[in-house]
Amino acid sequence: MLAQQVPFSATDENLNPDVENFGAGDKWDSYRADRDTVRDFMAQQSDLNPVVITGDVHRNYVYNIKADFLNPDSATVGTEYVGTSITSSGDGSGITDYGGTENEPWRRFYNDNRGYVRCTLTPERWQTDYRVVSAVTYPDASVSTIASFATEAGNPGATLVSEHPEEEPIEITEIQANAPGNDGTNSNGEFATLQNTGDSAIDMSGFILSFEGGSGQNYTFGEFTLGAGKTVTIRNGSGENTDSTVYTGLSSVLNNGSPDLVVIANNEGVILDQESYQAI
Repeated sequence: MLAQQVPFSATDENLNPDVENFGAGDKWDSYRADRDTVRDFMAQQSDLNPVVITGDVHRNYVYNIKADFLNPDSATVGTEYVGTSITSSGDGSGITDYGGTENEPWRRFYNDNRGYVRCTLTPERWQTDYRVVSAVTYPDASVSTIASFATEAGNPGATLVSEHPEEEPIEITEIQANAPGNDGTNSNGEFATLQNTGDSAIDMSGFILSFEGGSGQNYTFGEFTLGAGKTVTIRNGSGENTDSTVYTGLSSVLNNGSPDLVVIANNEGVILDQESYQAI
């Protein structure tokens, strides 16, 4: 076990899946030669089954450590469990993703709640329970386990052992990242279009649409139902809502100088779909 305070696994800073940028900053991406040395040692020890336990990033993550992060199909040589903070300010949005992304397929889990990580070790396996609090802004907040993962002896990598939550069939079909003309004033010209690809209507009350990967420009749906096969366009501005158009009411235009991410999450915070976009 390697217990330390900054992410060990590669984190792609460029949200365009066709461009790789493992960045720098306060993580092992800034010390890649050292990480390669540690990771190569992991790969050479067939019976080691290493686990890295990490803190200090105010988010929950699970990663499968790859023999070569530039080759996602390379062998998994270890597991990393990253824990959030219990005392830092900010309640988080509750955005949660079970699985990887196009630019980080080795990621198994993401969540931005506050909380702590509980690890249980036996000779047969390591289990990590992600315990989250409903808020840090009041004293009687609740605590619950949002997900549990396990690493079995002799088998590097993480497996979800808790129940996988329901994911409604909602897809992002179109994104307009900046107002036409890029004039910096027409927020209504910025939008994302969603489609219900299922066979029945979906109550989207409490669903979250974010233009910035869950970290900003978030809109929470009020009472709204999307019929089977129907689409709805969420415009980043103000106007009269209809069955096919909803306005976020946000006054600021998107200001993205690099690729960003539109995500749609259900009322439990589980991401249903995500698409990267490039600012104009």
